[in-house]
Amino acid sequence: MCMWIGEVNLANAFTISAMGLSTVFLTLISLAIAVIVVSKVLLALGIGKKEEPKASATPAAAAKTTVATDENDETYAAIVAAVSEEMKLPVDKFRIVEITEIA
Repeated sequence: MCMWIGEVNLANAFTISAMGLSTVFLTLISLAIAVIVVSKVLLALGIGKKEEPKASATPAAAAKTTVATDENDETYAAIVAAVSEEMKLPVDKFRIVEITEIA
């Protein structure tokens, strides 16, 4: 079945392409919003709570540090904050032993 009467010109081709792309992206956006809403509702109900990582299970993942000097305090503080955020643990729950620069 043909929905066009006559020839398809360039303007019609771009219109149909834009409509198809917008349909796909609007559907993807609505699916992303639905996933976010459902996950927040489930977390609010207590279903699927995240398990807190154990400090003893992740010592290899912790960054290593040397004794901090005055000039490197900001760098070390940033590294400690990044490790804390990645491990999802407060700073007092892990100990950084050594930091080595990788180039």
